[in-house]
Amino acid sequence: MIALIEAAIVQRLRQGLGKLVTGVHSYGGELDDESLGTGRLPMVLVTFGGARIEPMTVRGNAFRTSAKFVVIVAVRSLRSNQAARQGGVDKREVGANQLIYAVRRLLDAQRLG
Repeated sequence: MIALIEAAIVQRLRQGLGKLVTGVHSYGGELDDESLGTGRLPMVLVTFGGARIEPMTVRGNAFRTSAKFVVIVAVRSLRSNQAARQGGVDKREVGANQLIYAVRRLLDAQRLG
């Protein structure tokens, strides 16, 4: 079920973000890659962040499971740190804050599985 929800999040973000990012992928250690250049950024990575199981009744015979998924927005600007966060003077230079806003709008109140 985790893989299905993660795939649904990736698909939703791919459709919604379009050409704002170079790619939306499941996280597989891409940020550890030293050859991660600006040509592959901005990118969005999705991974499972853990789950919590809580009893719903005093008896403990019913449980509620909540899962957390993490969306990583990776941006790099050669101009400045501020341009990486807020975007550049050109509309094609998207900042991390703009991508975070877009990701939140695309995923808030969505049922993905």
